Amino acid sequence: MLARFTGTRVSNGGTYADIPRYCAFSKESSTVCDQLNVGNYDANGIIYERDEYWNKSATIPTQASVLLLSSKLDPQTPHKYAEYLLDALDGDKKELITFEFATHGTLWTTPLDESDENSETCGMKLLVSYVSSDGDLDGLDKTCVDNMPGFSMTPSIAYQYYFLSTNNAYDGVYNASLAALVTSSSSSLAGSDTNTLTTTAKENETYKTVFIVFLVLFVVSSAVAVFFTYRWYKLKHHKAGNRETDDLPDNISISTPAEVASSSPELASPFSTHRVS
Repeated sequence: MLARFTGTRVSNGGTYADIPRYCAFSKESSTVCDQLNVGNYDANGIIYERDEYWNKSATIPTQASVLLLSSKLDPQTPHKYAEYLLDALDGDKKELITFEFATHGTLWTTPLDESDENSETCGMKLLVSYVSSDGDLDGLDKTCVDNMPGFSMTPSIAYQYYFLSTNNAYDGVYNASLAALVTSSSSSLAGSDTNTLTTTAKENETYKTVFIVFLVLFVVSSAVAVFFTYRWYKLKHHKAGNRETDDLPDNISISTPAEVASSSPELASPFSTHRVS
């Protein structure tokens, strides 16, 4: 059962965890319950005997009516079973209202404004109208059904933050701080204020952008400083190498031996040294 539960793509809650309670309350004698050994107490089990109405279609009393609400996107109680129940009910005063895009629990999963977590729900308006008209299906106000928002694949910002830690379920970048905005909130997940979450996220993004800008400026400034320091170092050593020739006259000329001989024969004549006794 655990494998079946964990292998199911869409499910709700750990239903398998209810088995020990069921065995304890029912005192059922079965392989599973006997292994758990939770029904060995001196008292009657908390369970009802099947009566004459068990597994039989209900007949609607003449003074009553039945209103069923269902949705085609309900993964927990599929819509087809609502249709089966409508057909099985014996009587004419019955009606099934079907939502195209709501999920499980149509009383609260049918907001008329999907951008507002506190929006009125069509399911609740139908229930109020049904009670107000004393169960008269002909007086039921169903106008909200036609005013339901269209199908949207964009989840609420609170769900995107909590489950995905991003502000875009499809192309967003993972940001662990976004989930913290929801988990640290004093309100529930469903009641998280979208505007507040969005504003806080934008403020965080602003701080992040400012930090990145200052970081880039710091890196660029450091690179410029290193460049000028290197240039200064090279220039300093270049001047030191030229300092030895700073005192030489500017009009020095270099002549070849032939030029010297033609211009000053006396400098080019051979000479010898003699020891003077």
